[in-house]
Amino acid sequence: MKSRLIWGAVLLAAFAAFYYVTIRPAITPMPERSRGPVGGRTPLVPERPSFALPESMLNATIPTPVFPTPPEVKFRVEPPALKMEVPIQNGATIDFSIGAPVVRSGGEDTLAIEKALKEMEAATKDTKFAPPKRP
Repeated sequence: MKSRLIWGAVLLAAFAAFYYVTIRPAITPMPERSRGPVGGRTPLVPERPSFALPESMLNATIPTPVFPTPPEVKFRVEPPALKMEVPIQNGATIDFSIGAPVVRSGGEDTLAIEKALKEMEAATKDTKFAPPKRP
């Protein structure tokens, strides 16, 4: 219980420090700077004279840049993806694990198919569907 209170106090102090270091200075306005010399002293560097632009530069217009139009892009139409057609074969399995269909028959595949057929027959032997009612 004490460690929770200590950690809570540490987090609260961290949030307060974060607020006073980062957020509060951004909210409070900066004091206005004075234009005169600081402390009654004269500045070491004399003030720069103001610079006036000549009349020809005041009314000058900058021409708008002209960008060349891009050439027409003709998109190539991709042919539709080829569909993998595999003829149906009784007693065979189709393996897609390598990305292409591979037809396998015999051995463990035949035993697995026979076992699955027996399980399906056992599960559906008592299933009967009633004819639909006519209105």
